[in-house]
Amino acid sequence: MLAVAQSKVESLKIEDRVTLHKVVVQDLPIHRYSAATSLLVMHFLPDDGTKLDYLKAIAVRLQPGSPFVLVDAHGDKQSEVFKRLVDGWKKRAQMAGMESQRLSELADGVWQHIQCISEERTLELLAQAGFTKITRFYTGFIFAGWFAFAE
Repeated sequence: MLAVAQSKVESLKIEDRVTLHKVVVQDLPIHRYSAATSLLVMHFLPDDGTKLDYLKAIAVRLQPGSPFVLVDAHGDKQSEVFKRLVDGWKKRAQMAGMESQRLSELADGVWQHIQCISEERTLELLAQAGFTKITRFYTGFIFAGWFAFAE
């Protein structure tokens, strides 16, 4: 992913405006950024304080009032609703032409590696980390996106 990002930066000729880091958020230098995104990352972290630490590390690096976009898988993996949503997502991906081998790998990953939490828990963690005005702006099967602002 970093190589893809580097290639994109170079193709756009914005090397003077972009610095790529191969570290976890907590190891980034403290710098007050004007915006941040977290796309399909947090659902790989356990909810043992790690998710909250991750969100706090983002919040502390944002200027007050800066926007933050979080997109992640969420839900109760034990529920029938979650199972139906995964089935719907798989059917949609299949109809869009995803190869069955890749689809099987991704679906297996949902059950084996993704550590989903409820939307309520996501909202609670965002608030505890120092985000306000939290609004869900996207829902697609087991994926959702929230827009918030740093305090």
